Amino acid sequence: MKKFAKTILSAVAAAALTASTACAQQMPDSIFNNIPQAFGNNLQDVPPDILEVSLSPGTAPGTVAVSAKIWVDPEISKFKVKSARVFAIRAGGELKPADIPMSPDPARPLWWTTVAESIPAGEAEFFIRAADEVGNEVIQLPKLDDFRPALLTPITSDGEDSDIPASLDILGAEAGHNGSSLMVCGETRAVFQSFTNIGAAALIVGYIPDDVRFRPSRSSIDNTSGFMAHLPALNLSGLYTLDKLANEGAAAGEAEVKVAGRRICMTAAIDKLTPKPERGLKIFCGTGGIAPSNRDLTLADSTPYAILYFGGAVFGGR
Repeated sequence: MKKFAKTILSAVAAAALTASTACAQQMPDSIFNNIPQAFGNNLQDVPPDILEVSLSPGTAPGTVAVSAKIWVDPEISKFKVKSARVFAIRAGGELKPADIPMSPDPARPLWWTTVAESIPAGEAEFFIRAADEVGNEVIQLPKLDDFRPALLTPITSDGEDSDIPASLDILGAEAGHNGSSLMVCGETRAVFQSFTNIGAAALIVGYIPDDVRFRPSRSSIDNTSGFMAHLPALNLSGLYTLDKLANEGAAAGEAEVKVAGRRICMTAAIDKLTPKPERGLKIFCGTGGIAPSNRDLTLADSTPYAILYFGGAVFGGR
């Protein structure tokens, strides 16, 4: 789905191009009145959230009953939870992928349930993900001992958009953590270029630690959130806030950016992204271009949002 207005990206570009004088933009919610769903305002950028997980021995040997309370706040989103599943299990010290669908519990509103089979005795950790009707997700990310891009979890996806330059057409993102750092890789349809026909190219990973789940009156368009950014034509790559980008330049050493073909991977310490990792981190990936002649910004594409949690739910064993 093509996206049109991501204010945080607009503010990034404005700040990058006027580094000595720029300040954070404040834009009214009304600019988002006629945009596609799942993009840009606090009715549509609220992913599902996992409020509670319950694990208990199943009725058959080697089974575990898994239940999760999952919702999208109806006060701030018009979309509902569409699906949930257990997608990974760590048991016997080994992390393995899984694909165990969960179903709504007719006796308990908001609860989704399933039974995991062939679980060995001892401690096991279960990882759950859920999606709403427009592709926003919540995901419990496993800790990775082998921390590299090939082992990351797909967290959000976006279809191909033929009317967007291929190097700015973002197809999706993957993420993983090792307990102390978060890595996010965005993938574009073609190799990312410093310049495209819409100007100097930008790819960002926006992260929102203080999002509308906790302060419903505050939308992400306030431009107070941070981001990892890669703007090679402007010699800007790293971890930023708008004020730091506008007044201080790059945050040296706070984020690492690696480009490998169509993938751009950004890594930063979790405690640099959020002061409260236990309550999760909301992120998205986006692209755009800046015209060299008049410094106008053309917004290109963005993924839906995802809330990431750094770990799953632990079953104590039998």
